[in-house]
Amino acid sequence: MSWGKTAFLGLLIAVGLTAYAIGAGGSSKNLVLCAGKKSGALSLATHKGKCAKGEKKLTIAKEGPQGVPGPQGVPGTPGGTGGIEARHLVSPKTTACAVDAGSFCVTENETCWNDENAGPPFAPVSFRKDTDGFVHLEGTYRNTNAEGACGEIDTWPVFYLPNGFRPALGTLKFLALNCSDEGAVDPTWVTWVKIEPNGRVGAYDSCVDFDGIVFHADA
Repeated sequence: MSWGKTAFLGLLIAVGLTAYAIGAGGSSKNLVLCAGKKSGALSLATHKGKCAKGEKKLTIAKEGPQGVPGPQGVPGTPGGTGGIEARHLVSPKTTACAVDAGSFCVTENETCWNDENAGPPFAPVSFRKDTDGFVHLEGTYRNTNAEGACGEIDTWPVFYLPNGFRPALGTLKFLALNCSDEGAVDPTWVTWVKIEPNGRVGAYDSCVDFDGIVFHADA
């Protein structure tokens, strides 16, 4: 085999040796290799950077020139960070919650359901959408008048999501955690949250944590 071909193969193998040498923590800016003139076998030079007779000395830079800077990342939505918009806090309760999307629901005389934020230490209920079109629900709500006042119901409405934040795939159901009167979320106590195409967010229990509910929006 000619020296030219041997050197070419040796340089390919040198990539692996270079990684090894850098990990060894040598102080020199260059890596010195010794290649057998006949065999093409590579070895690291001695600590003095010398090669034995019958070997050809190869010097390779440990660090190459700085590459071209990559393209700038896509900025997040104004008012938010990391590609997700600022939270839309659910507004105070109203009997017209189906019309006033984004507001807590309450019935006349506050019977059946009387929805509001669970209060400290829980985060307020909010919704927001990321740049991929996924809606994120967060926070914890409490229904202060849900003890069977309206008989058997599927889920009582907590609030309605506005257009652009409603599920694209029809009615969705999610498992969610319940919260206790002691101001904690019990990881062993789960319930259901149902989100319908008209934006209705319904809950099966009187205190529910919405954190972790994510779905693709309709627009």
